[in-house]
Amino acid sequence: MKELADMVDTFGTKGGTTSEEWQLIDAAIKEYDVKNVLEFGSGWSTKKFDETVLRTVSLETDRNWAAIVRKNVPSAEIVVWDNKNMPDDIHGRFDMVFVDGKWPRMNQIKHGVLFAPRMFVHDANGTVLNWFFDDKLKLIHGGMSGWQKFGWQNVPRFTKGRLAFFERTS
Repeated sequence: MKELADMVDTFGTKGGTTSEEWQLIDAAIKEYDVKNVLEFGSGWSTKKFDETVLRTVSLETDRNWAAIVRKNVPSAEIVVWDNKNMPDDIHGRFDMVFVDGKWPRMNQIKHGVLFAPRMFVHDANGTVLNWFFDDKLKLIHGGMSGWQKFGWQNVPRFTKGRLAFFERTS
């Protein structure tokens, strides 16, 4: 509970990622030796990533919120974006993407798959997302279907409840 109190004091919110979800994320970080993360949606997870990996770049749609997170996590790179077009100053490859930004999240997923071979999608349960390649990708109770067609697969050991984890297969 101290962690929750610290988070509320720091960010003015209880955050969206639970301690149980963070344990799954942390286990994946360790198993895949993740050194850098591209995050969509800043906050408590930004702080946790910054404490765990070498480089955290977080894309945020709310300028005021970005300023609060920047103040509280000064070593993370917080970049304001429009939730549509990838900012020009995001370069290179990342070991992992974390999608937990403003809805709709399809642009976050669409951009994320280009920057890293692994991706967590938060709030993945029960939501249907349309991604118009040739088909629909559906988020079904913490897992996604349709990703195999595009060279990605769900990793069940890191997928639970609202959190779904995927890795590139090709």
